[in-house]
Amino acid sequence: MSAFPTPNELRQRYETMMGFSLDDEAAKPLLTKYSTGEDTRRYYQDAAIRAALEKIARCERQNEPARVLLSLATGAGKTFIAVNLLKRILVGAVVLVRQTRPRLMLSDKTLRLVTKQDCVVKEYLEVALRQQKARDFIEGNATGTSPSMKNISQKTIEKIPVLLPPVLIQEKIAFALKQRQPSIDNLRKTVLGQIGTINALPASLLRQAFNGEYDRHATRKAMIAGYANN
Repeated sequence: MSAFPTPNELRQRYETMMGFSLDDEAAKPLLTKYSTGEDTRRYYQDAAIRAALEKIARCERQNEPARVLLSLATGAGKTFIAVNLLKRILVGAVVLVRQTRPRLMLSDKTLRLVTKQDCVVKEYLEVALRQQKARDFIEGNATGTSPSMKNISQKTIEKIPVLLPPVLIQEKIAFALKQRQPSIDNLRKTVLGQIGTINALPASLLRQAFNGEYDRHATRKAMIAGYANN
């Protein structure tokens, strides 16, 4: 090696090897810093967290179910790893539950919001609470001395920055988003497929070049075929 790779070159090599771009939405948790500082985790805990997040980002890019299995010895800090994975992926996450069973029991880390129908539309509130501004507020105002036992108070929930227009407007927004969601999902799938084809090209071209099999005309045809399939 005549010279050490530049940061951009190292990033490109990493993205090619991983099969996703760090600009992808699913890859953002990889760039999230530990809220309690880098010295609060052990090196193998960080390796496990990164490996799990990389697998999730890769599955997202390939439109596959994101499944991760970690095998760790006793005392390795499984709680720390699990909590930090959940914090990066699910802090501030919102789920709209339309029906619950009688005598429902929730953990103290799961909060149930019961809305007033005369001023809040559930479908609209779900979307509003998923906005990055609301998620950042929730994570930034979580309290607790232990990194694995963060809490969100009722007062914090009441102060989440959410714009609440009149109920009629909320209904229109929720309905419009519901109508457009299938088109958005299809467009997203198409774009991710095209990005995957583009990112896979450098490694494929290098293999062909090293093996003396590079054919620029065949490569152009493969690129066109890849776009057509997506």
